[in-house]
Amino acid sequence: MYRYVALLCGESDESAMVTAAIKSALLLQPGWREAWASKSICVIHRPSGGMDAELLPNENGVLLGRSFARSSSRAPLDLSELADRRWGSFVAFAQGRASDTCEIYRDPTGGLPCWHGQVGGASLFFCDIEDVRRWLPAKMCLDERFLRGFALLPGLPRSIGGLENISQVRAAELVRLSRRGRESRFSWTPWRFAADRSILTFDEGIALVRDAVLSTVTSLAYGRERLLHSIGGLDSSIVLGALRATSGAALDIIAFNGFTDSAPGDERSYARAAADRAGVTFVPIRLDARRVNLDCLSRWSHQPSPVAFFDVTAPAADIYRLADEVGACSIWTGVGGDNVFFQLPHILPAIDLARTSSNPAEWLTVALDAARYGGESLRHVLCAMTRERLLRTDVPNDLRDLFAPRARFPFLSPDVIAAGLPDGYLHPLLETAADVGKAKQFHVWVSALLSLDHRDPWRPSQRSETPERVAPLLAQPVVEACLRVPAWLLVRGGVDRSMARYAFRDLLPQSVLRRTSKSNPNRLYADVTRANMRLIRSTLLDGTLSRMGILNRAAIEQKLRIDGMISCDIIDSALDLFSWEIWSSSW
Repeated sequence: MYRYVALLCGESDESAMVTAAIKSALLLQPGWREAWASKSICVIHRPSGGMDAELLPNENGVLLGRSFARSSSRAPLDLSELADRRWGSFVAFAQGRASDTCEIYRDPTGGLPCWHGQVGGASLFFCDIEDVRRWLPAKMCLDERFLRGFALLPGLPRSIGGLENISQVRAAELVRLSRRGRESRFSWTPWRFAADRSILTFDEGIALVRDAVLSTVTSLAYGRERLLHSIGGLDSSIVLGALRATSGAALDIIAFNGFTDSAPGDERSYARAAADRAGVTFVPIRLDARRVNLDCLSRWSHQPSPVAFFDVTAPAADIYRLADEVGACSIWTGVGGDNVFFQLPHILPAIDLARTSSNPAEWLTVALDAARYGGESLRHVLCAMTRERLLRTDVPNDLRDLFAPRARFPFLSPDVIAAGLPDGYLHPLLETAADVGKAKQFHVWVSALLSLDHRDPWRPSQRSETPERVAPLLAQPVVEACLRVPAWLLVRGGVDRSMARYAFRDLLPQSVLRRTSKSNPNRLYADVTRANMRLIRSTLLDGTLSRMGILNRAAIEQKLRIDGMISCDIIDSALDLFSWEIWSSSW
């Protein structure tokens, strides 16, 4: 896994001594080396998995991670230009125009973490807290504001981290540090693309989305010889088809599918059809709850924020063993397709059209699609469209409720639910909307500023090198392209992700194209929960989150009974809360 530490020396002698000590200690470790240094900044890193350091023009800074140049763009002259000229997973450091100024920029997906702490007057920027843990305070303080917001909405991009004394450079943020203090602004915004009105037809949207996906996959696959790809539904099949179409036979692809014994958890037939269509090896893997060891969570290398969703499919499939066996250096996935291609069974796309069109024929076509897609009557949809056209209402509060995992609410303290999201919890770019419709606002919230966690907590601790996890559909060019397409075109015909289906219909088997159902690993999560109920229950009842008043202790006692039935709608919540409690207690 790629890692870095950037040291910004203050003016005091203590700061200089701390900076020198940290630098010396890191450079003594295998694989670490200096990437770039100036009078007041030193950046040290450990290259891994294709991620490395690249000097900026005039050598006044360095870009860390993995980045790709946009076509026909010249090299960026300063960090404020990076969002328009590069994409990828990266953090950049540069010397400002003044000698006492340091600039830091993080890419819009936030793919590479950038945490910030203070030690002895020196500033530390890092992606893995374990690399600097020995120099930080022995006791770290939990940020209760974060925990209250995280319990309500863990999946959206956040402005703050989970520890009071550790901040972060947020996705798309450009930070300038100097003697005058800290200045910050955002050099990229998703609303610029969401407000785009240039895509008017279905065919224009198809061309835009297809080109973005194919070019992104081409860039991400360049130089790779063998990879694993998690295959199952439409989105992962699109990624697989794009891989084969752009890389040809030169790239060895092993497609795998994790399945359970329940009907909703078995999509092997679709996965096999997609693998056969692409002409790649297919490996079905039974998801085995016995491989999931919850006791090991206390030994995880915890980061300044917990994982948003506790995914047990990786250990249940023993995916890293498979990667070792086949010699794969990366694991690909279709994660993000539901977000960017738009899967929301709701009438919001029709309401968006009402804001921009007065064409009766267009209204009727889109209203019929929305009625089918949202499961509402045509009359209901047309009335909603008319209200939107006449009143131009603001985004209702309940739109944000679409994100809230309601099954978790019985476990939360009533005070936490009543208080709602704390001020300053969400990423600032989500708080300020352009003049776009409700569906497009939802589209931004679920698509922008997102990435896979840089560090997979399930990775074997004894491995210094772990296969890189790649999610092409969350890449900046794909997100930007999809945000430019009006929501009613993305679901034309009343079918979720219909534009994506049309755009890649030549690369997919008919069974996958026609499929509208979704699989789920609920059987696996239920088995893991039942096998560990005593541990989960005692951990939550006696843990930090209960003592802080985040959890409802009485509800835990009632719903998580060792000798009783477990409701399906609380299984995911119980495991999520368990992982957050382990994280909280680790500090």
